[in-house]
Amino acid sequence: MCIQQYNYLVNDSKASQLKIEEIYANDSVPLSIKPDLPVYNLQNINATGAVVLAGITQDLISKGVSQENAQLAGSILAVVAGGV
Repeated sequence: MCIQQYNYLVNDSKASQLKIEEIYANDSVPLSIKPDLPVYNLQNINATGAVVLAGITQDLISKGVSQENAQLAGSILAVVAGGV
């Protein structure tokens, strides 16, 4: 469920990051908004990492790996893939 509902975060992560950078560089955007943009970007990265981790873990469990080992391996693979 989590993966189906939030997979768009993974698919659109680069576009979201580029949009945040574009907004930050835009001089017509009020300075009061700009400090929030890096925080939003980090939240987006964390959410994307959670979805990647859930997907890897679910895939490993479906291949017969125990839940504990799947979570551990999923965490390692997500970090290697740059998702966390």
